[in-house]
Amino acid sequence: MNWPITSVLIFWLCAVSACSFSPDDETTSWIDKQTRQTTLTAIPSPATPKFHPQQYNPHSELDPFDDQRLVLANKKEWQLSAAQGGLLGAEMRRKKESLEAFPLESMTMVGRMTSESQQVALVKVDTVLYQVRLGSHLGQNFGRVVDINDRGLNLRELVQDTLGKWTERQTILALQERIK
Repeated sequence: MNWPITSVLIFWLCAVSACSFSPDDETTSWIDKQTRQTTLTAIPSPATPKFHPQQYNPHSELDPFDDQRLVLANKKEWQLSAAQGGLLGAEMRRKKESLEAFPLESMTMVGRMTSESQQVALVKVDTVLYQVRLGSHLGQNFGRVVDINDRGLNLRELVQDTLGKWTERQTILALQERIK
């Protein structure tokens, strides 16, 4: 017999014998056993309520797609909160400042200075520069300046959480440094 043919034949026999023993046989038998032992139960779905269509008369009822409904609901809620004297009460009774007409995202703090021993921040909105002091109000979330430092303005804002309750939130309007 030729030596290379014998080595190929021995190699082939070893490969075939290795394939006959497979660790997957044990895994397959375990999966089959688990499948036989498992019982499936279907949970019945709840009955679907019957739909009762109703007539809509656009002249006698409020338009459900009108944005004014949301505005009216918010206004009533604000008046109720103001009457109850919550966090929002004092904010609703005071006169609005000019920077409260702009969203905080449209503002940029561009500088800081001291005027009459008071810290003053320079805030830019569009092309107009405003002086902001401690206690000033800015932004549309009833933001009030509580600190002015080298990094920016610290604000206390009043926002509604997901349940509609008014809570305080700390926000920072960072000083924007211009890179030349």
